[in-house]
Amino acid sequence: MRIRDFTRSIAALALVFAIIPVSAFAHHNNPAEHAVEEGVSDSHSSLHYSIGDVHVETPWSRATPPTANVAAGYLTIRNEADASDRFIGASSPSAQRVEIHTMDMVNDVMQMRHMADGLEIPAGEEVVLTPGGYHLMLIGLEAPLSEGDLVPVTLQFEGGTVEVELTVRAMGASSGDNGHGGH
Repeated sequence: MRIRDFTRSIAALALVFAIIPVSAFAHHNNPAEHAVEEGVSDSHSSLHYSIGDVHVETPWSRATPPTANVAAGYLTIRNEADASDRFIGASSPSAQRVEIHTMDMVNDVMQMRHMADGLEIPAGEEVVLTPGGYHLMLIGLEAPLSEGDLVPVTLQFEGGTVEVELTVRAMGASSGDNGHGGH
C-alpha cells in the first residue's frame, strides 16, 4: 500500500469515527464561564444557548484521532417562535470552515451531503443534529479534538448569531448526554 493510499485510508477512518455512534461519557468542565442557562431534564444536565425564540441545546462533538483534520458537531435547535427560522451557517476558530451536512441513503450507500442552503427550523418545532443525520462538519481542524475540550462555534441563523461551545466527548460517543445527574 502506498503512503498516499494509507493516508487517505486513515482520513476516511477518522471521518467514520466522527460520524458513526458507539458510546461514551464525558463531563463539561466549567459551565459558569458561559452565558448559558442550565436546565435539568430526564435527570441529565444539558446546556442551553438562546437567540430570541431559538434555543440551542447540548452542543457536543467527539474526540478525534491525532491525525484527523475533520470532526462532526451535534446539537438540538428548538424554535419557539411563531415563524420558521433558517440555520444558514457556522464558523469556528478551531477549523478552517464549518458546514451543515446531512447523511442520506443513496443506492444502499450512506452518503454525506453539504446543505448549502442551510436547514429550516420550523416554528414550534425542534431539529436535532445527531450522528447519522444532520450534523456540523468541522473541516481543516487546527488541532485534534481531545475529550474534555470546549470548541467555540458561532451558529448563524437568519434571525442572528449565537456563540456556543461544543463539549468534546470520548471518541465514539453516541450522544451529547453526559450521563450525570448534574455537574
